[in-house]
Amino acid sequence: MRHASSLFLLVAFLSPTIACQAQDDAGKGVAVVELFGSEGCSSCPPADRLVQDLMRKARAEQEPVHVIAFQVPIWDYLGWKDRFATRQWELRQRDYGKRLQDGVYTPQCVVNGRWSFAGSDAAQLDRHVREALDIPAEVTIRGSAHPAEPEGVAVDYELTGPIDGRELNVVLVEDGLDSQVTRGENAGAHLLHEAIARTMRTVPLDELHRSGHVLLPTTDVESHARLRIILFVQDVGQGMVRGAISMRIGG
Repeated sequence: MRHASSLFLLVAFLSPTIACQAQDDAGKGVAVVELFGSEGCSSCPPADRLVQDLMRKARAEQEPVHVIAFQVPIWDYLGWKDRFATRQWELRQRDYGKRLQDGVYTPQCVVNGRWSFAGSDAAQLDRHVREALDIPAEVTIRGSAHPAEPEGVAVDYELTGPIDGRELNVVLVEDGLDSQVTRGENAGAHLLHEAIARTMRTVPLDELHRSGHVLLPTTDVESHARLRIILFVQDVGQGMVRGAISMRIGG
């Protein structure tokens, strides 16, 4: 599907008194890979497999590569409704399309808010991830996350480095998801998903928000055991990524 109109990580969901802490390596580069896709798009499964391979490789080599799969509903009209897709992710993709002047299509990858390209292009994905990792991060992020009642995750963060004109994105992702597609372009396919974006909160940054607390709802997730949190600092307007971490919840 081309242009449109415009790690299994098993996590113990433990007591709220136990939190998982994480921080990035100051001065080292990070890569945030945003994949925009749809279960209604026949070109998307290869891109899903490509970024999943990237996740496994990064995990094995302990590289700070953070993948987020944003499912968009732009192809739902073809006969299959993607239950992971939201209008919020579609608007995010369209904002990138305007700023990076690459249009809107699936599968589409954006690396560090800087490079946009076809999500199934392995050569470009590898090249831009390498380029991102070679650029030292400007902002160090420390964070912790723990379950919050009745249904949510509480995330605490602390930032070091220049934050003027920047914002913090706090994303809840779920691994180990799957769908048996019965209609549309992928009819008959069993699709596997990792790092599916479930919800995201964006915090405008200033000196009063150098540290803070964010609550993310978990009402729509399928398994609390497969949740992770990704935090990344980005220039306002979905600009360059300046720092990022991933963390488990309460483990």
